[in-house]
Amino acid sequence: MKPPLLLDCWNDIYRAGSASAGGKGWLLAKLARYGLPVPDTLVIPAEVEQTWLADLKIPSPEAQESDAELERFRQRLLTHPLPTTLIEALHDKLTSRGWQRRALAVRSSATAEDSSSASFAGIHQSCLNLVGAEALAAGIRTVWASRWTPRAIAYRRRFGFAGTPFAMAVVIMPMIPAQASGIAFTWDPLSGRDDRIILHAHWGLGEALVSGEASGDEIVLSENPFDDGLQLLRITPGDKSVMRVPISGGTRKQITPPDIAQTPVLDEPQALRLGELLRDAAIALDFRRPAFDLEWVWDSERFWLVQARPITALKHNTYPALREQPEIWSRGNTCEVTPYPLSVYDWFNSRRLINLMLEQPLASTAYPIHPGIQRAGLFEGRLYLNLSVMQWELHDAFGLPPKTINALIGGHQPEITVPRASLRQRIIRLSRLMGVSRRSRRIRKAAPEILRTAHNTAQQGREAAPPLEDAAILTRLTEQVRQTRQMKSLFYLQTKRVFDLMKDFGTSKSTKIDSIFDSLLVP
Repeated sequence: MKPPLLLDCWNDIYRAGSASAGGKGWLLAKLARYGLPVPDTLVIPAEVEQTWLADLKIPSPEAQESDAELERFRQRLLTHPLPTTLIEALHDKLTSRGWQRRALAVRSSATAEDSSSASFAGIHQSCLNLVGAEALAAGIRTVWASRWTPRAIAYRRRFGFAGTPFAMAVVIMPMIPAQASGIAFTWDPLSGRDDRIILHAHWGLGEALVSGEASGDEIVLSENPFDDGLQLLRITPGDKSVMRVPISGGTRKQITPPDIAQTPVLDEPQALRLGELLRDAAIALDFRRPAFDLEWVWDSERFWLVQARPITALKHNTYPALREQPEIWSRGNTCEVTPYPLSVYDWFNSRRLINLMLEQPLASTAYPIHPGIQRAGLFEGRLYLNLSVMQWELHDAFGLPPKTINALIGGHQPEITVPRASLRQRIIRLSRLMGVSRRSRRIRKAAPEILRTAHNTAQQGREAAPPLEDAAILTRLTEQVRQTRQMKSLFYLQTKRVFDLMKDFGTSKSTKIDSIFDSLLVP
């Protein structure tokens, strides 16, 4: 059976997979299937390009011995006509959609592009604001020929694609009349924090930002750990001195009028609305690790998503002492508490609950917790704990050795390497131990009242009439999550085994003073 010349509905694009629709086309189809705002799109499958190349009998780009030879073949590709059958199929689709005189964007969608290991950002060509069949055909050839450039070949070699099958699909979509546009990261690549969204916004087309011609406004949103809602952290104005606007057959750089350049691209409500949309998109693509680089467009009425790719380079957000050590993940405890794969809702609740629970003994002693650190992970759908972080924090804060933490978790676990502590550090750690142990004893005495309050709150939630509207259901769930995550005393009771361990380590009332000083001499 012959492959189709065009994929013209999202279900077909999605079912074709990245091997046919390319990374860009397939990820857009995933977003569209979840109802996210993606412009209508046509995809020329990668198999069409391969057939076109076979007719030309041009060897692969990696087989070329010089840049001059590479450029000679690329020029042949730029002038070689498209298959008649493809031209006819495009004409039919453009006519049925009313796109004959509409400005179109033609984008690369290579089979390895926008994957988890390589993004190919800016490597292959895109053509904007193409109107008419002739301009569209030239744009398609330009995208296909962009594999035959020294930059593209160098990138494929660097990431190990030189000897693997590689083909190019093409994404065709209408140009959105962009009042503003930009790029966004749903996971801060510089700090490695998963609770930050970084927006870059500029007037006009996003090409000025992507190409580095201008710096737009940088907007940083943070996630509230108690209800996962977004809040504006800061806006850093960009110079926005030049912008890109569409012209016939492409785009043009122009000076941004001063009054517009000095105006923020997005106000706070717009930034928060866009942030929620971007986070929804990232979760739809990969809820386990929603780290994506997305391109967006604002048409003065709504936001559109026009591209998505995984972030392939993320800083490891951890304590300096752990940066050069292997990361240890364990189900020694969670395999009993949560033995089954987690739903999306349960995972997003667990990832914050675990942090809040494990931070309580640290925060109560003013220990400098590393900002935005994540102690929970999801692998094959199951919940794991970052044992490296737990070992370091309980050692650095309270002096507990890693093997003691392993005994708490259960099973035979690897241990991190910890430096020898000075006498001053051991005194500070012992002081923290004694303080947190006293606090835990007070809270455990109040346990009956704490548990009674928790049970009453849960009972009220169960007995309340369920909301009928989607917005009301979301409000109810958000409020219940907020109530649960703010029960700090309940978290102390959840970590009772930790405090029992601390007591055994030498901080109970029965501990003799000489035992305390003996512990100071232990590295």
